[in-house]
Amino acid sequence: MKNIRFVAPSALCTGCGACAGVCPTGAISMTWDDYGDRVACVDESKCTECGLCLRICPGHELDYQQINEVSPRQENSQLLVGIGSHQRCEIIYATDGESFRQATSGGIVRTLVADLLERGEIDGALMITGNEELSFPFFAPAKIFTDPDEIRTHEIHSRYCPAPLLENLNQLEAGKRYAVVTLPCHTHAIRKLQRHDPAWKERIPYLFGLICSGTPTASANAYLFADNGVDPDTLVWLDYRYGEWPKGVFGRDRQGKLHNVRKMGGLKEQNRLFQMIGVVYMSPYFWRRRCLFCADFFNQYADIACGDPWVKRYWKGSIKDGIKGGTLCIVRTPEIAEQIERLKAEGKIATRMELTAQDIDGSMGLFQHKRIKYFAGYSRAVSRFGLKFPVHRNFVNPYGKALTLTARINLLKSNLSKKRKRWPVFKYIQFVEEGFAFLRRKLL
Repeated sequence: MKNIRFVAPSALCTGCGACAGVCPTGAISMTWDDYGDRVACVDESKCTECGLCLRICPGHELDYQQINEVSPRQENSQLLVGIGSHQRCEIIYATDGESFRQATSGGIVRTLVADLLERGEIDGALMITGNEELSFPFFAPAKIFTDPDEIRTHEIHSRYCPAPLLENLNQLEAGKRYAVVTLPCHTHAIRKLQRHDPAWKERIPYLFGLICSGTPTASANAYLFADNGVDPDTLVWLDYRYGEWPKGVFGRDRQGKLHNVRKMGGLKEQNRLFQMIGVVYMSPYFWRRRCLFCADFFNQYADIACGDPWVKRYWKGSIKDGIKGGTLCIVRTPEIAEQIERLKAEGKIATRMELTAQDIDGSMGLFQHKRIKYFAGYSRAVSRFGLKFPVHRNFVNPYGKALTLTARINLLKSNLSKKRKRWPVFKYIQFVEEGFAFLRRKLL
């Protein structure tokens, strides 16, 4: 088999779009499947079976030692559970008011990328953007930015929906240098591409990684609004991080009315923080199934990994002192570390709190550990559903026990989201599960 036609039917497609972005004949396109996911589809009449798509696909196989060969920071040849090799960890924020206001958390990614562009170290930046020009809001389009001021002021927020960012790789011109803001699957695909063709190392010298727990499908977003009494088919605009940090989930319909998502899974009204968390952690009902099999929560092969600071030590202080917003930064390369120090000296960014690896792994890392515990179970259970488990080479899994029953239940739950007529069943199941979780928290 010399192309990726088997990847999507086997639930191995990450939706990164890299195959579509590099296919020399344009034989691959990103299409919607029955689960509301954006997956790769091959036009066999155009395919020459060159095998390039298969070599760079991060979905069906990952050899972390090979990825490490083109990664600028990884000390270990194997992928280890945790935050990975790093220079430092801290929570930082942009001091520029407009950059901070428009950002998802602290405005650091946009500040660093805009600075590189302003200094002439890159010619452009490939990033997701808003969906104002689309009639279908549950999708994250991408754009190549060449104006640093536009990066600083543009409303680029987190997009908890399919984001085939790398289908735009064919727009990156040879001889120019670009930064790309990536999820872990995007990072893996680019590293595989750079290993296959070193010229891409020059074309993409910087990867600004985002910490990722998984990608909800378009159906997840439709359910979220339907459960709040809003017809998802009437929505034309969506923002997952609207307002003051930590922000909330809002959608606008064709009549211009703004709708605020206020509850999840049938439970009573939540505050805006838990609205946003609910969108991300609806797993496994509405997650992309390949995300269930991902081991790289902290984007270990990017130059820096950034995300919201869901760290206990920071939250205790921020709640007490009223601190609003900041970006958790796991800095992996000396070049990015030097850039951050220079921007601090120039007064463009500032530190909220310095952290240790234990601070992060003991808070955010719990989600990664929970997922990896099921890996052995998934590898056994997928065949019952006609699916495949990806090959993870040079990955150290500390959890050898096969939780096969739980894995099968999770895969069964993911099938509930395939058709809207099943959603009421899912709603009651989730209501019961969240009720038990609430009682457990109260009792403990």
